[in-house]
Amino acid sequence: MTDLICSYYTLAGVSPAAGGYSPRPFAERVEACARAGYKGIGLHVRDYRALRDKGHSDAQLRDMLEANGMVNVEVEFLLNWFADGAAGEQSRRDEDTLYHMANTFGARVMFLGGDMAEGNEMPFEDLTRRFSAVAERAASAGVRLGVEPCAWTNVGDLDDALRLVRDCGASNAGLFLDVWHLSRRGLDYERLRSLDPGLIFGVQLDDVAPVVQGTLAEDCLNNRLLPGQGVADTARFVQTLLEIGVTCPFSVEIISDAQRALPVAEGASVSFDTASAVVDEAAGKAEYRDGNARTGGR
Repeated sequence: MTDLICSYYTLAGVSPAAGGYSPRPFAERVEACARAGYKGIGLHVRDYRALRDKGHSDAQLRDMLEANGMVNVEVEFLLNWFADGAAGEQSRRDEDTLYHMANTFGARVMFLGGDMAEGNEMPFEDLTRRFSAVAERAASAGVRLGVEPCAWTNVGDLDDALRLVRDCGASNAGLFLDVWHLSRRGLDYERLRSLDPGLIFGVQLDDVAPVVQGTLAEDCLNNRLLPGQGVADTARFVQTLLEIGVTCPFSVEIISDAQRALPVAEGASVSFDTASAVVDEAAGKAEYRDGNARTGGR
């Protein structure tokens, strides 16, 4: 069975571009995930701070997760880990909070990406050196890092992320692969098939429309499609990962105006059902390296 995790923004009801935190009660989101069939959920650092400010204790939040069977937790998203000045100082505060979250809720991975601002020209050697420092701090905290290629950033494709992870050389650093980002940069399935499955710490399922609307960033934050409803061939993506031996749970991250407009329960059920159908299709077609059939999806 392939467990599915509901990524934070799938039910948050707020755009990443808006900053801030979800206006929707945490308990409602967690309970909706459980009813839909999810076995995990994503927690965002800004949302966590808002929940604590509203009086929720770590113990209360942990109890909600456990009572609803959320056995797989992800924590996100570390921005500006490469930056100096005020942005870098805020990033370090976020980093410490994310480590606390990961250890408090038993998160399986914390993830990050490149510079979301366009035009970053930091030499890759400098970027690697700064990432190595983050990986060292994360290792001291007992946390694994997933590097997510984000299409318009300075870690924009699979090769960029792989280079960062390999040049860093840290055993707690791996890849966090999102169908949308990989597809928008031209997903090479043979390249995907060549990866060491042990380097893949996380996977996010969604889909892409045939045409980019606005900038890549705008398309990413407003127009993602449900798995199987676009042109990314998400089922082939999942099939490839299953065939090379990827065993981590798959997350479902639907960031779009349409998804944000749905009630929490409907957003949970439609995202889970479409992702499950894709995983089931992929598992039914997969030819595994060991020759043994496995059961995926629901």
